[in-house]
Amino acid sequence: MRILVLLAFVCAVPAAAQDSPSGSLIKNRAAVVGEAPPGANPQLRARQVTDDFAKCLVVSRQRAVDRLLTIPAVGTAQGDWAKGFDIDSCLAPAGYGVVKLRMPFPVLRGAVFRALYVRDRRGQPLGNLSATGGSPPPLPDWSADIASVANVDPAETQTYIGLRNFAACVVLAKPLEVHDLLLAKTGFAPENAALALVTPAIAGCLPTGETLRINKQVMIGLLAETAYRLGGQPTP
Repeated sequence: MRILVLLAFVCAVPAAAQDSPSGSLIKNRAAVVGEAPPGANPQLRARQVTDDFAKCLVVSRQRAVDRLLTIPAVGTAQGDWAKGFDIDSCLAPAGYGVVKLRMPFPVLRGAVFRALYVRDRRGQPLGNLSATGGSPPPLPDWSADIASVANVDPAETQTYIGLRNFAACVVLAKPLEVHDLLLAKTGFAPENAALALVTPAIAGCLPTGETLRINKQVMIGLLAETAYRLGGQPTP
């Protein structure tokens, strides 16, 4: 079986000045404002906007994050995750007065897990999970994540579980490199260097004859979710 994952990048669109005065649709300033890499292209800038938004949610909107992570990542329930929560203050990253975010739910979910990893695991490298001579941690029950969703296409279930088993293989094969990747600033040289070190495991964790097509943002998000969940509850 071939796994094909094609997800669009988030789009960041600054509103025209004549439409709305800068900041007029934002109730509070963003809690996190990112720094753009030199010469960032639209795709990279879009990745950073998503990650800045997720960081802001983790810093200042924990209840919204809790809600988001309880919603199954398959099915049709994802659209209402923000209902009832004030997330306006997180919609002004890096110099945009008004920003519209369009992203598939898996992209946002992965970005939130990366922000959680940075917050909770910065001082806990994943090498501790698979120390020399030790046994790897048990995998989470991925199927339990989506057990409550009715009428899920079996192929969608297989893809959901297969992608996370694949990501777990990568994380356990390159724990320190994944740790460095998740802590690196989006789009900067250390992120690219860490990803290059992780890439051999990405190839090695695919069964012979299978193909995975996935963009960088989704891949990093999968690694973030898996690494975070493999670590159990964070240590204060």
